[in-house]
Amino acid sequence: MTWRLMVKAKIYGDLVRFIEGQKEVVTVQLREGAVLSDLLRALGIPADEVWMASRRNQIIREEDVLMDGDEVSLFDPVLGG
Repeated sequence: MTWRLMVKAKIYGDLVRFIEGQKEVVTVQLREGAVLSDLLRALGIPADEVWMASRRNQIIREEDVLMDGDEVSLFDPVLGG
């Protein structure tokens, strides 16, 4: 498998519990043509745990293709009282 993309994921809220060392910023190598769902799988974050994902201040969906150098922010649902 050829790795061609480097994507930076910024993890917010309780989603850090899925990341080894509970890091808030992780760089992931993905194959060309990878989509958001591939990034989530590589991070070990279940898609149903992510409330919203964004790139360049635009909301993205699981099927959106990622590009080399993308910074993707992942947010969990916010609960209030």
